[in-house]
Amino acid sequence: MLRVHFDTAKVTVEALTTGAWKPLSSGSEIVDNTQLRLTAIGLPADSTVQSWTVGKTNIPAEGHELTYTVRKADANDNNIVTIYYTERKIVNLKINFDAAQVKVESEQAGTWNTLTSGSTVQEHTRLRLTAIGLPVGTPVQAWKVGNTIVPAEGSELIHTVRKVDADSSNRVALAYTVKSDKLIIAFDKEKVKVFTNEGGIVRDGSELTVGMKLNIATQNLPTGEIVDTWKIGKRNISADSNDCEYTVMAEDAESDVITISYTTKPAQKFTLTFDDAKMTVQERKEDGPWQILSNGAEVEEGVKIHIDAKDLPAGQIVDEWTIGKETKAPQDGNRCWFTVGSDYAEGGTITIDYTTKPAQKFTLTFDGSKMTVEMRQQGNWQSISSGTQVEEGTQISIEAKNLPAGQIVDTWKIGKRTFEDKAEWNGNRWGFHVGSNYAEGDTISISYTTKAAKKFTLTFDESKMTVEIPQQHGQAQTLSKGAEVEEMTGIIIEAKDLPIGQIVNTWEIGKRTFEDEGNWGGNRHWFCVSPDYAESGVITISYTTKPAQKFTLSFNEAKMTVRIWQQYGQGQTLSNDAEVKERTQISIEAKDLPVGKIVDEWKIGKRTFEDDKGSNRCWIRVDSDYAEGGTISISYTTKNE
Repeated sequence: MLRVHFDTAKVTVEALTTGAWKPLSSGSEIVDNTQLRLTAIGLPADSTVQSWTVGKTNIPAEGHELTYTVRKADANDNNIVTIYYTERKIVNLKINFDAAQVKVESEQAGTWNTLTSGSTVQEHTRLRLTAIGLPVGTPVQAWKVGNTIVPAEGSELIHTVRKVDADSSNRVALAYTVKSDKLIIAFDKEKVKVFTNEGGIVRDGSELTVGMKLNIATQNLPTGEIVDTWKIGKRNISADSNDCEYTVMAEDAESDVITISYTTKPAQKFTLTFDDAKMTVQERKEDGPWQILSNGAEVEEGVKIHIDAKDLPAGQIVDEWTIGKETKAPQDGNRCWFTVGSDYAEGGTITIDYTTKPAQKFTLTFDGSKMTVEMRQQGNWQSISSGTQVEEGTQISIEAKNLPAGQIVDTWKIGKRTFEDKAEWNGNRWGFHVGSNYAEGDTISISYTTKAAKKFTLTFDESKMTVEIPQQHGQAQTLSKGAEVEEMTGIIIEAKDLPIGQIVNTWEIGKRTFEDEGNWGGNRHWFCVSPDYAESGVITISYTTKPAQKFTLSFNEAKMTVRIWQQYGQGQTLSNDAEVKERTQISIEAKDLPVGKIVDEWKIGKRTFEDDKGSNRCWIRVDSDYAEGGTISISYTTKNE
């Protein structure tokens, strides 16, 4: 026999006997494998059970009650099973849902009260979810209550919401799936970021379609950790980096939901060795900034590395990159990318080098009345004529001109290759690096085909934004709500009358969502009209906001002048320890440099930049990518002219 001990002021204990629950007193005897029901009592109003201890066994709590089958293994040497619990404060959960698809109610004192999306409830609150707006005869297949998937038994669900349902920010997204080709994605947005192949943000709870291509990346990885395994629905994928490309497949879903998470492991560290005089090497962690590395830098497994050859001999290009034990062909001219891993390392070192070869020369032919073609040389763009001979690896930009009214570029033919214009180069434009993969013999002929431009209606709140079509010469054309625009028209949007202290967080452009990246000082966005955005011929534009962060600039006033940039005039000069808002544009100019010295590199907080052509100047847009804590320290190193 086993004997149960507990504090009757804190716990009630019942035993299941002949099909009924019988209350026990502390010290009662029970047989092995008796089913017990434990209920916490006397808890403070703001507290709940964190975990139960039943003898030698600890069980995480999911409420005030626990049903548990006690075993001899739970007892001590005297066959006593002591029962108690630990407490924690109750957590408030934020409930998010689409009010057009689901009605949500919470139970309070026996009454059901309707909630709005964004409402806050305490954990252990009973919720009643009702699917609305469904076509007649369409059944709900499964409910998504945050991290929990509940198979549906009709169009209504009653569920006691728990902390385990929430993400790490205590948010619970509510949704449901129906029998269709649509799937739902679920993930913790504090740990994962998901984008479409075209760059739009995918949110937790968004609909997916089979065949959709996603880019998945980590956020806020613990220091020194990398992804070990990606968990995508029913699949476990061994990770080779901290991001992952995935094509949506129906067989990966569980009740039409694809849940994304990952496990981690300690990251190995490797030393990069290379010749600084021959290349620029940069690293990038997660979606943070690129940072310049020096020879001998220590980098973690899973970090992305970008390499760019520099000061190549005239007429030479990179033939092959050697990355430790591996060799790679050049990418985008004389560049290369790789993700740090043991596959490259020799011992704990990854040595980077390259070989060169004479650059082949190719002749570009095109109809100059139909397009403008430019090549990039020494950092500058230069217009060229048909018949110009250019070296292998040269970057080329093309823009169609004099298109017939109502026509846009459909496909580009670059030598022996054909590409569909999807407005990735802002529409009616294309770019490539010259190489034998395009050439027919020693010639690369450039042409394009056209198609009729579709028309779309733009709808937006004119009191919240200005929407314009930029003009090459003169003032931009301002649009009104309901304006009809052609496919591939460039559109600039600027938020206006934002609440004090707020900035744009995300832009909603039709079906796609983009983070505001602070371009042109932030609160602006540019896009090229295309069917990728439209819903039934309409592109709806809106935005969300967030509070603007503030940062302190720390610098030596004797060595530099720091100003808030403005389009005309000098701008406001700042002092050391000046406080500036996120997205403020700052210009920095070195002063009183020693004779014969110029700036080599700028160190702006966490980021390092080479000085641009000996200008001794630098421009930044203030944001958290630079900050260490709430401070951005500015300094520079010098070199001989």
